[in-house]
Amino acid sequence: MVWLEHARSTVRGALAALVLFAVVAHAVPPTPEELARICADAEDSPHCGRLVEQVQLKRLPSLAVREGTALRISLYPSGTATLADTEALNGGRSYSLWDYLNEINAVVLYTTDGDDVTFTVLQRATGRKTELPSDPKASPDRLHLVTADFCERRCVNELAVWRVTRDGIHKAWT
Repeated sequence: MVWLEHARSTVRGALAALVLFAVVAHAVPPTPEELARICADAEDSPHCGRLVEQVQLKRLPSLAVREGTALRISLYPSGTATLADTEALNGGRSYSLWDYLNEINAVVLYTTDGDDVTFTVLQRATGRKTELPSDPKASPDRLHLVTADFCERRCVNELAVWRVTRDGIHKAWT
């Protein structure tokens, strides 16, 4: 009887892995060409973020759901995180699904605050959020992220390496 329960547990684990793989298999950030095409008719940065989000929600169907101004993201192993857009005189703050970083089990959100654009990384295991200046890329060791943010105005003008821990994401080197 013990072997039957073990077999059932193994099958459940395999099915869970397949479901997770199905979510992860389609996680692809927009390419520069795709981004240009998607956002060609966007009115502003938040609108571009929403257009990208529409594409990403189809690619990552069980990861997040948009309900009006609220974006609900499934945490792993359980729970949800809700990020709500706010309105303000400067245009407000908005969050849009941008990417999924399988290497660190985190969601990347395109975040606008007035005219400023940043990226928020939400760690699905803990629900911790970290705001980064640009779209992060994960290292092969799964322990670091890198950001590069260079431009004439409204940038930090630095290349940064971030350390990823369960307690959060912290800048390690610039």
